[in-house]
Amino acid sequence: MKTKIIALFAFLFFTVLSVNAQQTDYTKMAGYYNFGDMTSIAKSDPVTQVEIEEPLLKMAAKMAGDEEGVNQLLNALKLVKVVEYELTINNKHDFESKLDELDKSFTNSKWERIVKSKSKGGSANVYMKSDGKGNYSGMAVMSLGMNNKVSFINVVGDINLDTIGKISTKFDFDGLKNLGNGKKDK
Repeated sequence: MKTKIIALFAFLFFTVLSVNAQQTDYTKMAGYYNFGDMTSIAKSDPVTQVEIEEPLLKMAAKMAGDEEGVNQLLNALKLVKVVEYELTINNKHDFESKLDELDKSFTNSKWERIVKSKSKGGSANVYMKSDGKGNYSGMAVMSLGMNNKVSFINVVGDINLDTIGKISTKFDFDGLKNLGNGKKDK
């Protein structure tokens, strides 16, 4: 009998958790950015799609403990979305044009570009959505050419640049090391 009661409570808990997760409309949050559907440019489906919503991020935060601010960072996030497409000779020019178009859209939508990196092999841009008072509600990353992929990343939630800077230094993420000290990488 005790096992059935525990199973019933577990079922109810996960049902409530999944219903709650399904009811959250992340598209209405200030830090959300819709990159659009790129399948017509890629001429194929995405090779990678990751969508981690708030309940799973909270669980990951608990598992992280107090590891160098990781817990604090994960608890403040609502959504992490990653979509990657294969980059080929046939679609590279179209993706470059689309990324230029999206760059203009970001700046017109009052996102701050904090990293712009171009090399012979590709490019990467990082944008932050600010409320104008030093609080950030979203981060978006577009990269082209790395590992023959085009990547679109959107992180939604309260983003603490000091914490990201510390984590980036610890894990050696070159492009994000100066975020915690107010410097912008170019």
